[in-house]
Amino acid sequence: PCFATERVETVQGQPGASSMLAQPLDSREIQDIAPDAGTEVTAYFACWLDINRTRKRFPINPGGADGPWADASCRSIQELVRGRHQCLVAEVFFPQDATDPGETPGTSDNLSQRNLAILFSDNPGGPASHRVMHTFEIKPSDLPKIPPNVPIEAVPVRGEKYSGALTHVDHNVRRRTLPDELLVRWWNLPATSEVTLHLGGTDTDEVIRLAGLRLSPAPFTRVDTNTLRLEVAGTTWIPLPGGRQTHIPALLTIQLPDGVTAGTTYRVSVHQVDGRTGRVIGAVEISIPVSKAALILDDEIRDLSVMKHILSTIPPDNRWYPVFKLYVSGLADKVDALGGDAGSVHGNPDGTGDPYTPSTPDDGRHQDVCDLIACLLSERVISAELEKRIDQAGIDLNAVRRCIAGFCRDHDHDDGKPPETAAGRAITAAPPHENAPGDGRPDDDGDGPEPPEDKHGDHAHTD
Repeated sequence: PCFATERVETVQGQPGASSMLAQPLDSREIQDIAPDAGTEVTAYFACWLDINRTRKRFPINPGGADGPWADASCRSIQELVRGRHQCLVAEVFFPQDATDPGETPGTSDNLSQRNLAILFSDNPGGPASHRVMHTFEIKPSDLPKIPPNVPIEAVPVRGEKYSGALTHVDHNVRRRTLPDELLVRWWNLPATSEVTLHLGGTDTDEVIRLAGLRLSPAPFTRVDTNTLRLEVAGTTWIPLPGGRQTHIPALLTIQLPDGVTAGTTYRVSVHQVDGRTGRVIGAVEISIPVSKAALILDDEIRDLSVMKHILSTIPPDNRWYPVFKLYVSGLADKVDALGGDAGSVHGNPDGTGDPYTPSTPDDGRHQDVCDLIACLLSERVISAELEKRIDQAGIDLNAVRRCIAGFCRDHDHDDGKPPETAAGRAITAAPPHENAPGDGRPDDDGDGPEPPEDKHGDHAHTD
């Protein structure tokens, strides 16, 4: 939901655990937009992305279920992230013009998506300080896995199912099904940049064989079983294998050459093109500003700390584990190249690099904060006149109180009862006024009042 209504509990054994289908609609975020004949009307809806919270929410493999799930299988939302930048998709939900199943931001004006990765490079620095990396997932082609001894021309024709025996195609009669491809536009990236693409669980020999469907020579070479080295020139087309049920975890690594200048920004975009329709079904834009080590080291340490923590929560047999391990190793190399000490950076969800010790509900620290804030927001401190002025400034004080109440309930009271202050008074708030200026703004989603950090979630991006 990410608005003013608290998330339903999705972890078994927790009070009120239920299916996500029980999530109530957020009536405070449902607004009528008054039309103005002849002109466009702009409306704003607020949301808070609770993606950096440490509370468990969902399993790595939820399957077809809607919850609740076993505690041991669940992770926090941050621990399910597989990179710095996540894609953000927004939907305009209007029942009279519903979004059809299977629609994408490229086919429906009800959906909007932005996936921008901003990755900084050093100048001058050594090779590792010029290296940027981006993780993403790729949908495999809707094709069978092609055995090594079968000619590439024997790929099934469009609409046919693979029965285990491939036959050659009469090109004069039927059109062969083509694989999906990655289209890489290099824009202004220096041609001498070194670029590799690591495709987890994918045989690069099969990619090279599929490249034979194009008349032009493949603009990439094999590095190892899972890695290709890409040529930087114009555009690059990379065919994607099929024959698998899960998405392909990928890591794109770009190392800028010596001589790049601080203040310059390079650009690369990656699109996945559907081999059946020729339509773009996914994309990411990568922006590479060149800066100075002193300006980017702290952010790199912070990212490394969070990613080390995430890596520690990925099972070794998970498809993402080897890719993410390679990713974290590259981040560590960059921290060292920028003048830091990657070995002293511990995995921690808050990005501090300090050793991580999960807090327990009864450690008392949160309650002290709750007592202080509740006192500051109480009628004993805030007079009726001051509350009126706060309201006139556009701040819904009751919404703030509900945020605090939700935060304290979330962290210190699993029994679902409102926490009490040191004076024994429960932290509560009256319902919003009918015409409150804060109506329609986020107040309490039950996961805390903290604003999202500008890293590691979809601060870009997603994403």
